Amino acid sequence: MLFRNRYWVSLFLTGWLFVNAGVGGETLDVPLRRRIPAGDDSGRVGLYLDRQTWAATETAAIVCDMWDTHWCRGAAERVVELAPAMNDFLKDLRARGVLIIHAPSATLDFYKDHAGRLLAKNAPRADNLPEGIESWRHWMDEAEKSAGYPIDHSDGGCDCEVKCPLPERGQDPWTRQIATIDIAAGDAISDSGVEVWNLLEARGIDNVLLMGVHTNMCVSGRPFGLRNLARFGKKVALVRD
Repeated sequence: MLFRNRYWVSLFLTGWLFVNAGVGGETLDVPLRRRIPAGDDSGRVGLYLDRQTWAATETAAIVCDMWDTHWCRGAAERVVELAPAMNDFLKDLRARGVLIIHAPSATLDFYKDHAGRLLAKNAPRADNLPEGIESWRHWMDEAEKSAGYPIDHSDGGCDCEVKCPLPERGQDPWTRQIATIDIAAGDAISDSGVEVWNLLEARGIDNVLLMGVHTNMCVSGRPFGLRNLARFGKKVALVRD
């Protein structure tokens, strides 16, 4: 039930994005797939491929919680492995005119004087700021909640065979985004649903690529995450690793 009609899933971090120089600017030829329930009692889900064309300047890429470290050893190792490929992908998007938003949650004090942080803070308040955009969205609706979740939240995202111990509240080890991912001039930095929405609306952006860790929790549920942006009308794609 995670991948509802409004949740689009891109095919891959590298090699899936085709760029065309169209009238009025570059466009992204984006092959997407989505899961649609069969509509009967079988529980079956169909997988559908759809190619769409997105204007680069009407698209943003949000990097969720790619921290410098993690209390879970496996999670930290995955971020280290994923970050170089993600950085190459972001470089290409940036060069095409896509807005890059770095969202290393709960580390924004590290970036308090960074131009990217000021860019997000100073974005004009949108007239259509949705009610609830400032809060986590753990479930899209009651139907999704009742279907359960493919991965339990209670382990905090740790899938090590021997679970790593959860830290005490407020003792998370991350301090910034992993340095392997560049934050370039013109990029924004925010973990606020309100600021992200303001940025998108100020630039006329309706298409959002979301990537990072972890899909079962932060990428889906944070205020700037898949559920909130989708339920308030943005066309959202989850970028697979």
